[in-house]
Amino acid sequence: MKINLLLLVSLLPGLLFSCVSDVDVQLPEHSSKIVLYSVVSDNDTIKGYAGLSSDLLSENIGTEDLDIELFENNELVFQSSILADTHFNTNIIANNNSSYHFKISSDNQEAEAFTLIPEAPVIEDIKFTDSVFISEFGPVSRVEFVINDSLNKPRFYEVELSAFYDLYYPNGEPYPGSIFYGFNSHPIIIAEDIERFAPYSIVFSNRLFNKTRQTISIYYYRVSFFENGPVDYDYKLIVECKSITEDLYLYKKSLFKHLETQSPDIVDGFDQINDVYSNIINGYGVLGATNIVLDTVNKIQ
Repeated sequence: MKINLLLLVSLLPGLLFSCVSDVDVQLPEHSSKIVLYSVVSDNDTIKGYAGLSSDLLSENIGTEDLDIELFENNELVFQSSILADTHFNTNIIANNNSSYHFKISSDNQEAEAFTLIPEAPVIEDIKFTDSVFISEFGPVSRVEFVINDSLNKPRFYEVELSAFYDLYYPNGEPYPGSIFYGFNSHPIIIAEDIERFAPYSIVFSNRLFNKTRQTISIYYYRVSFFENGPVDYDYKLIVECKSITEDLYLYKKSLFKHLETQSPDIVDGFDQINDVYSNIINGYGVLGATNIVLDTVNKIQ
């Protein structure tokens, strides 16, 4: 019995490896498509990026010309030819409530996209409360504001916060003003399900607004500074509130998820394939539009 057991143990590796065989995986052939990324903002120059998609092993990046046409309210206002995979600047200033249409073509394909600059958001009563509570990441602060929304149609918003310190390193570089979003409890923010993907801004819609003057609260925490212990400095909180198009809203929500799942960890697991939303007809990327309102709140010791 002992001999048979030893024989079985000695043969086990061979039995296991004999079950392994090479499998040829046939990957679909990559079909290159035009890529466009441009966000049109009221009273700002229209610019963006245009290129061609490629597979990971391609060596032909940026070797083809692209023709770009920009239409404002159906009138051609810009026309140029650029090398693929480069940034472009039309030097056209976008106008509020105007529609824009890009056409981009190569030798064998054409892509296009449409957008309309939304109305500016109406923001009131911005209130700032520093260090509402302490988390494992440090003090958590809150900014509250009221959005006036007639609720007569779907609207989409984006809020981006940053901190400005009147402090500089010896080399003249300003202290970083990075802000991280977390611990949000507002139902409108929670319903978007983006905070777990470490977003660089907060996007939401008016679909859960229950009144025309809707209060929104956003919680955040900042980069901590240490000089022989934690130090908290005065800073200005810059609140950037935007009306954005639905296309840009859907693109950013899918992009947050895509970027976060590219950094696997022991909790979230390995990389996942997540489709990123696109409104480019016959292409990839996004053409969106924003209308921005800026405000600054001072934090004083």
